[in-house]
Amino acid sequence: MQRPVSFRGQSGRTHVFTLVDAGGDWPTRQGVVLFAVPEHYGWRVIRMCALRGREHDVQPIWAQADAARYGGDAVLLLETRSSRRRANSLKDLEGGFSPLWPTLQDGLDAEPEVAVAA
Repeated sequence: MQRPVSFRGQSGRTHVFTLVDAGGDWPTRQGVVLFAVPEHYGWRVIRMCALRGREHDVQPIWAQADAARYGGDAVLLLETRSSRRRANSLKDLEGGFSPLWPTLQDGLDAEPEVAVAA
């Protein structure tokens, strides 16, 4: 099942993703992946992640597991080999909407910041 899905980032630029099978080979590709929930008028993005194209990279698998806890079963893929384009796309998209889970910080998935009361 491959269907194009478009999102606009903060800059107004359109990013065209492809809806791919959640059990497919998308973790081994290079690009940007969004985990989302289809809703009546669009998509609710749960998590975003950069794909580095490494064979045994567990980052995207953990991101998918995090998103699944919140219903983010749909996998949307934007393939690109350029690491600069991946970082720029993620930054633009994150500025354009608010995913449930935080995204990149210097090229690596950031851990959510947790406030601790003293």
